[in-house]
Amino acid sequence: MTVTTIKRLAATALTAALVSVPTVAVTSADAAPARAGKSWTTIAKWEGAKHQACKVSIRKGKAFVIYTRLVNGNKAEIGAALMVTKGSKTRSEWHSPLIAKGKTSKTGKVVFPRNAGYTLGAGQFQGQMGDGGPVKVTKIGRC
Repeated sequence: MTVTTIKRLAATALTAALVSVPTVAVTSADAAPARAGKSWTTIAKWEGAKHQACKVSIRKGKAFVIYTRLVNGNKAEIGAALMVTKGSKTRSEWHSPLIAKGKTSKTGKVVFPRNAGYTLGAGQFQGQMGDGGPVKVTKIGRC
């Protein structure tokens, strides 16, 4: 192998490592309702944007799929994240890219088990600035 090939392979591996995000498989039984829309609950507001979510019970009531999106106002590009953690470990997460003012992100989802010790956290960010904190799952409406 040439030095150039080795550098390309290393750069590709580094890029893959930096952008990989843990995922949680969601079966067809976990899929979103077949209706056209969802009933969204605003879980956070920041700089003119609304971070919204709704939930669907799965696994015979032992977990929720929480769908989420960011509806950006007209101030600036903003991104959002939703994470399920247990202790210090992230179990499921969703991150939007920066969403242009006046636009809405694609819908993402996380899986939240209804067991003790799991926490749902939401965050919004703009460049290197951000805000966030825990979200009570009981405050999120059903889809």
